[in-house]
Amino acid sequence: MRSYQTLRTIGLLGLLLLITSCLEEPIEPDQFGSVTGVVLNINNNKPLEGAEINTNPSSSVVYTDSLGEFTIGELAIGEYSFTAVIDGYNKTFVNATISAGTTTEVTIKMEPEFFIPESAGDPIPTTGANKQSRNLSLSWSSSAVENDSVTYDVLVYESNIDTAIFKFHNLNDTTCSLENLRFETTYFWQVVSKASSGGQTNSPLWNFTTLDFPDNRFLYVRNLNNSYQIFSSNDSLTQKIQLTRNSFNSFSPKYNSIRKEIAFCSTKDLNTHIYLMDYKGGNSRQITTLPVAGYYSEGSEFCWWPNNGGVVYSHYDKLLSIDRNGSNLKTLALAPESRNFGDCDYNGVVNKIVVQTTGTLPYQNELYLMNPNGTDTVRIVDDLPGIIENPAFSIDGTQIVYTRDVSGFESADGRQLDSRIFILDLSSMTVTDISTSKQKGTNDLRPRFSPFGSKIIFANVLNDGSGTVSTYTMDIDGNNRNLLFENADMPNWK
Repeated sequence: MRSYQTLRTIGLLGLLLLITSCLEEPIEPDQFGSVTGVVLNINNNKPLEGAEINTNPSSSVVYTDSLGEFTIGELAIGEYSFTAVIDGYNKTFVNATISAGTTTEVTIKMEPEFFIPESAGDPIPTTGANKQSRNLSLSWSSSAVENDSVTYDVLVYESNIDTAIFKFHNLNDTTCSLENLRFETTYFWQVVSKASSGGQTNSPLWNFTTLDFPDNRFLYVRNLNNSYQIFSSNDSLTQKIQLTRNSFNSFSPKYNSIRKEIAFCSTKDLNTHIYLMDYKGGNSRQITTLPVAGYYSEGSEFCWWPNNGGVVYSHYDKLLSIDRNGSNLKTLALAPESRNFGDCDYNGVVNKIVVQTTGTLPYQNELYLMNPNGTDTVRIVDDLPGIIENPAFSIDGTQIVYTRDVSGFESADGRQLDSRIFILDLSSMTVTDISTSKQKGTNDLRPRFSPFGSKIIFANVLNDGSGTVSTYTMDIDGNNRNLLFENADMPNWK
């Protein structure tokens, strides 16, 4: 009995000691903290977006935002290593202690695997600049570089064209020049800064817009790489603009002042057809289905039609009219037997058409005057010796200008020896030679009256076909003969 009580006493004492021990040494719960950090380029302290952040001991993997910042919550207290990884930079880590209930801040500065230069800045022209010259210099700023050299590539894009139209490579200077830009066009450009150690940085994409399209007075054709292309220009050539850029011929431009359109001929599909385009050279479209054609045709035998709504043109022995949208094709007149129609012009003041006809040989030419419906046809210039061509009305319709080879030379190949410009007065039927100052051995061709009536524009070329065609102007009495453009044919006023 005494033994039992002793054991019982010992048990109670042990239990009391255990309870006392638990009260003196409580079990503490797990404790946590958090971390926020930023990842920077060690060279310039710029934030690095998209860096992968790992921890040791392991926790969740996070990535830096656009400010280079990251946050990891619920980290058990203790010592950690934070490692940052991003392409183009050396793997970098820092150590930090996480304390209970606090947020620890860390900064990780990463060193590039190779030097990355600063992005180019301070563009000139400034981005969004308007009315810039077609010939200008681009320039930009660049930060100094220690222990490395930087060169630049420049890419220039035209609006709505995906590929660069100008490319400059490995420039040492922070400038480059552009020439012959299009009027009224937006250009985009970018500078690629390249370090010799291998790193590179792209600048933002900048833009500027060129000057408004000018109201040039003259149209003409120039032979470029064996194809004729249409140009417009002022009289000083400071605003020369190439309106067509084709591998085929585009020629004989004639301006419509009401619609601000240019009608011209083109051999795009081998045959010669009439096209329209706006005065800037855009929106080109074919309007004829039957080609411009005839004996010894140059493909330029057409003119604008009443109210400037369409064109009249020659198709072998038929004089046709067609609306500007390609509809309503009509036959206005038939040529005399064994003859084809050729050059023609219309004047709305007198409501008449003047047209050339040609026989089976190139020098069998006559000029006729007729109503727009082909009636009341009158021969106004007979089939004289030599080629007769290029009739055109004066502004008031009282005179007709044309050319004739006064040498009387008649060759099956159509060569002319002394083509001169004549003005026929329709009231008196008197004819005046105004090429009296023409250089010997040359031909004056394709005359047109000026819109103000006091000048003639025309082409001149050596009579053996060598050399280039040049465009001249002179007074309607033949005085003040003036060279306007070289390498310029089929001239016309706007």
